Amino acid sequence: MKQLKTKKLLQIDISIQVSILILTFFAIVTTELGYAFILFYFVLGGYQLLSFTLHYLLRKKRKGKTAVYANIILTALIGLVICVLLQSIPQLEFMPIFFYLVMLLFLGPFLAIYYLIISVLDIQEIKKQLLNAN
Repeated sequence: MKQLKTKKLLQIDISIQVSILILTFFAIVTTELGYAFILFYFVLGGYQLLSFTLHYLLRKKRKGKTAVYANIILTALIGLVICVLLQSIPQLEFMPIFFYLVMLLFLGPFLAIYYLIISVLDIQEIKKQLLNAN
């Protein structure tokens, strides 16, 4: 029964992610919103981060692809803290936070695709377990 609820939640989660992707694609193509990509970037990224956090806290399975993604997110958060601390040093001639944000700009789309893949693989695994249980 719990797997059935998890499967339904994952299906809703994947539907929301794909809907955000499709809506953003149409917004970029059909309108002249210069900020549509940035809006998409933060809406999808924020949604996936929230979704991952909830899934991670509510589920017991924290190994494999999920653990790798969790480690990447944790590393990114530690990097943010380090860059904010370095930013407060006036003797530095470069802006650590700028380099960090540029790195995240390019890393973000790969993380979004990776999280979508994790979600799809999780739902396939649950389907397989439900079939084997019957």
